[in-house]
Amino acid sequence: MVLEALSRPRGRFLALAETGSRRRLILADTLALEPSGNERLGVRVRDGAGRWRPAPSSVLATPMLDATRLSGEAVVLAVENAIATGMAGVDAALPPPDVAYCRRRLAEDLYPDAASARAVSVLRRTLQHVLLPRSLTRAVLLTFGPGATFADRSDCVAAGATTLVRLAGEAPNLMPLVAPLVQRHARKRAGPLPLGALGEAKRSLARLGLSDAGWRWLAHQPRSLVAALFPATHDAPARFQAVAAQALYETGLAAIPAALLPPFCSGGRLETLLEHPGFDSGRRADLARLIRIVAVEIARRGLLGTSQRFVREDAAYLLDWWIDQSVPGRALVPTGATFASLIRRQQRWHQAMILLNPEFMRRWTSAVPAHLAAGVRVVPLTDSLMLAREGMEMRHCVASYANDCSVGAARVFALEDEATGERATAELRRRAWVWFAGQVKGPCNAPVSAALAEAAQRLAARYTRLASR
Repeated sequence: MVLEALSRPRGRFLALAETGSRRRLILADTLALEPSGNERLGVRVRDGAGRWRPAPSSVLATPMLDATRLSGEAVVLAVENAIATGMAGVDAALPPPDVAYCRRRLAEDLYPDAASARAVSVLRRTLQHVLLPRSLTRAVLLTFGPGATFADRSDCVAAGATTLVRLAGEAPNLMPLVAPLVQRHARKRAGPLPLGALGEAKRSLARLGLSDAGWRWLAHQPRSLVAALFPATHDAPARFQAVAAQALYETGLAAIPAALLPPFCSGGRLETLLEHPGFDSGRRADLARLIRIVAVEIARRGLLGTSQRFVREDAAYLLDWWIDQSVPGRALVPTGATFASLIRRQQRWHQAMILLNPEFMRRWTSAVPAHLAAGVRVVPLTDSLMLAREGMEMRHCVASYANDCSVGAARVFALEDEATGERATAELRRRAWVWFAGQVKGPCNAPVSAALAEAAQRLAARYTRLASR
């Protein structure tokens, strides 16, 4: 079957046909993209009998500018057609292993140039400059993000391409707010969106808790923040999104660090809390103070050039603590609170949670046991409770390393110089099979002496030797 399919006549992988003013792009002689005069784009596939049909959902769900994935979809369809044609008139079905072999061989040999860098580049340029009008494509990408699919584009056309292009020109950063309206209009076939679509979104958010000042603040935020707060998967702005936007506005920050958005916009327990009718302005102000403190810490670390990797995990831990402990009428974050003081409170809560709920405990092993070397006592920290205790004693955020330790990417040790009593916390990081010393910090993340820094380097070399046995 494979040889028969490869011997049949077949054209180039990518063919662009022009008839008058109409263009038609055909991939693998199986997938066709054909724009029409009203901004619509016909996406059709050829079946094993040679008939053109509307494309399946798998093709429509392909990001419209992802040339690599679109090429792959076309090859898959061509392979299935080749198998169906080869099996026509054959009574006995092929065993599943033989079918899998045919698919693999045909995917590699039917259109070998499909995955080449040149073919992908030509396809991407053709999509961007020939088939997809630039103004509408920009509006679709602003509305649904860089992963906007052919189905999203069809929804935008159904909801009024002209209106969307105009809105994208006036307020590009607010276009994610229009996505639910586009989807709703397209599903209901309600005709074009009104030019006041953003005003409708503003009124909807106002009913759910976003003030006029909060809306003005939101209107000056980058599209990335608006998209994080209002993902296109929501049918309509929820109370969670409106209250979250209001809390971010009440931080008083002109810009919100990107590192803060994933834990804050992930929904989950926070979404449940913010959508509850009992969530009042006092608790929202308390949450705003927490966000501001974390944002200031992120900015401080950015100025110092230190890693912000763990501050994102700290933000998630602080948010979990706040959600668990927040009650009406009680402020968890006083005006004079600092990032370090909140981390200590979160670690005490985390420690209590582990003691009360042993299922939250995470454990791992250490290739190096506790020992004394060159006057430095070395103690491995091998569970999340030990990390929480070390963090409280040393007044830093080592508790956030529990995830990396449990998956084997890091190890943490407590160091103490017996002669001077100096203490430090040493992090070891793994790169392939080699372990090296990462951060070595004293109390409150203070620098350590040369003796403890050298001890951490020796520890990393010893851990590499013992872990590789």
